[in-house]
Amino acid sequence: MKYLLISFLFLTFIFASCDKNRLFDDYKSMIDYKWRLNEPVYFEFNVQDSSKYCNIYLKARNNQDYENKNLWVFVRVLSPDSEIEFECDLDCVLADDEGRWLGKGLGDIYDSSHLLKENFRFKHSGVYSFEITHGMRKGELSGIRDIGLRVEKRKEK
Repeated sequence: MKYLLISFLFLTFIFASCDKNRLFDDYKSMIDYKWRLNEPVYFEFNVQDSSKYCNIYLKARNNQDYENKNLWVFVRVLSPDSEIEFECDLDCVLADDEGRWLGKGLGDIYDSSHLLKENFRFKHSGVYSFEITHGMRKGELSGIRDIGLRVEKRKEK
């Protein structure tokens, strides 16, 4: 299992390094693979060019221990001057009605990506702060391994 995980991380690194649209892509790991309600996940993203449009994705990695087919999250984004840039709720569907995981799987780990904002333009250059909390009824979610954030350039049509 250890070698499978190392191989997965190596391949992810190789493919990610070839990604020309990526502006930001990072994960935060949950302690003991449990996401607690009172433990928000934070990311900081430095916007260098506020004239460009981008797409923002929330990413989740879960394993078989996760008991739900979806994951509700609440996202708050603060601008460089600490003003609220936007807030939103997102229902991330992780499994179909039969319980089959929808994300890309390797071993017992499933990786999914969920569109948070499309064709979004940050108002100013500078460091933006993202705060992500889960909105599930259960205070502790077992089986959530990592929460990630990806910001990419809008693909030209």
